[in-house]
Amino acid sequence: INEGKFVGNIPPYGYDRVKIENAKGFTLKPNDEEAKIVQLIFEKYANTDISISGLARLLNEMNVKSRKGKEWSLSTVKDLLCNPVYVGILRWNNRKAVKKCLDGEIITTRPRNNGDDVIYSNGIHEHLITDELYLKAQEKRKRLQKNVKIDYSLKNPFAGLLFCEKC
Repeated sequence: INEGKFVGNIPPYGYDRVKIENAKGFTLKPNDEEAKIVQLIFEKYANTDISISGLARLLNEMNVKSRKGKEWSLSTVKDLLCNPVYVGILRWNNRKAVKKCLDGEIITTRPRNNGDDVIYSNGIHEHLITDELYLKAQEKRKRLQKNVKIDYSLKNPFAGLLFCEKC
């Protein structure tokens, strides 16, 4: 990753994974059809009043399928807009696999990681969008982001005052 090579197995939407000629490793090559969709998503989001869910609806109305052949969802579009690969930056360890033991079984989860162990590196692949367009989309996303305050305080006014006959 520090050499700018793509180390993942599944390339992000808009790219194909290709072997680097005369060297070890892989890089990303723009997929012509998908690259146009990525550019459309960033252009529409950054330069119009459309929301992320509106973009998902628009893509579904245009019969554009996601990489897995499914319809676009809000989270799929949001993840695409947040991915710095489209401006030439590779990100690694963002969703590291974490194994947990639950009811005697080992399960693997991939929680989002915003910690210090996330690696950002300049890639050797071609950019699909400009830095200005990417930053404009990020500013809009952060401006419209709703911070939900979770209140864990007790809501029942009788909590701690009334007890059942067993208590």
